[in-house]
Amino acid sequence: MNRFIRKFALRFARNEQGSVILETAIMLLVLLLFAFGIVDFGRVMYVANSLTNATRDAARWTAVQQNIPTATTVQDLVKSKFNSYTFGSQAMVNADVAVTLPTASCSVQTVTILTSYPFKWLTPFPRLMHWTSTSTPMTSTIHAQSIFKYEWCSS
Repeated sequence: MNRFIRKFALRFARNEQGSVILETAIMLLVLLLFAFGIVDFGRVMYVANSLTNATRDAARWTAVQQNIPTATTVQDLVKSKFNSYTFGSQAMVNADVAVTLPTASCSVQTVTILTSYPFKWLTPFPRLMHWTSTSTPMTSTIHAQSIFKYEWCSS
């Protein structure tokens, strides 16, 4: 019996049928994970750039208005600019935009807009790298801030 097991084990160890399909499957898994990782990082860079652009555009628009607009108007402007950039992601809401406007007496002379956006990842890379929290394992918050001097306050 021992000779039979040894003979079967040697024959099994020398048999290379199916090894190519196994190696291909492992490499395909690695290549697909790598490709989706590249797409995911491209998405996060696009969203971060779009968030920064929307924040900066709204702050600049607010800074050059002769009459100080309301915070709601500025929030709506940021939302409309950012939501025009998104492609299939969730839309930005008012809670994601914080606006500090200049006062009528110009004691505060700057327009400050701080935006945040919850980005949802496709791949598990951020979770493996500990870029996300345990409560939201596939979501990271992206922030953008823009500060402009209000043009109608005399220095």
